[in-house]
Amino acid sequence: GFGVATLDWRGQGASGRFLKDGQRGYVKSFGDYVADLELLFEQIVLPDCRGPYHVLAHSAGATVALLAA
Repeated sequence: GFGVATLDWRGQGASGRFLKDGQRGYVKSFGDYVADLELLFEQIVLPDCRGPYHVLAHSAGATVALLAA
């Protein structure tokens, strides 16, 4: 009974890289990740998934979730 949305942060996992070294990720600030999370919610989650909404995160992802909250 759950709907799930997930993403790889820019420069992490299977997402694209902004550096020549494809093994390294980079953002100027965690605000870039927060903007990505907000975009995911605005364009994917809110239009297509019913609430209630919960975030499950760890490590850097938990920091992003807390900043977004």
